[in-house]
Amino acid sequence: MNKKIEFKDKTNLIVGLFVWAIVFTVYNLTKAPTLSFWDCGEFIAAAVKLQIPHPPGSPFYILLGRVFAILPIASDLAVRINLLSVVSSSFTALFIYFSAVQIMRLSLEPVKNLLNQIIVYGGAVASAGFVAFALTNWNNSVETEVYGLSMMLLTAMFWLSFMYWEHKGTVLADKLMYLIFFITFWG
Repeated sequence: MNKKIEFKDKTNLIVGLFVWAIVFTVYNLTKAPTLSFWDCGEFIAAAVKLQIPHPPGSPFYILLGRVFAILPIASDLAVRINLLSVVSSSFTALFIYFSAVQIMRLSLEPVKNLLNQIIVYGGAVASAGFVAFALTNWNNSVETEVYGLSMMLLTAMFWLSFMYWEHKGTVLADKLMYLIFFITFWG
């Protein structure tokens, strides 16, 4: 049987997208307007020229940085590449939200009653908010740094593991496991 990942719970999807939109908006409004201190300038230069920054090199980040560098979305090159961290970190919040929903659903059966739904969605929103707006994470989410992309890949693998568990024994589960391995070794 070939299943697809689908969101049977539309409320969960809507709340998750709302979390993503809020986090993206806040990060975008507070992103660095140009170069920041420390490694940011080095990562920007490496992304523009497709060069190797200091070890370990972060090749995936540099390739994605190059994609953001050529997008015509801002006149300042640094702003364009800073946006990579904004996008990555906002997806981190989304994956944290979806993962927290899965964890709480395992703890609170059945989720059909209204109080449990409020606890699940509210708790997941709070979890995503705590991660998104923790000072260290927020600082790395608004400038050219590798941590936002790294966190996004890590939380994506975590959420995909829940999806694997939910669909284990199917062809989709096998595909999810391949995707998890791909993300692990690519990122």
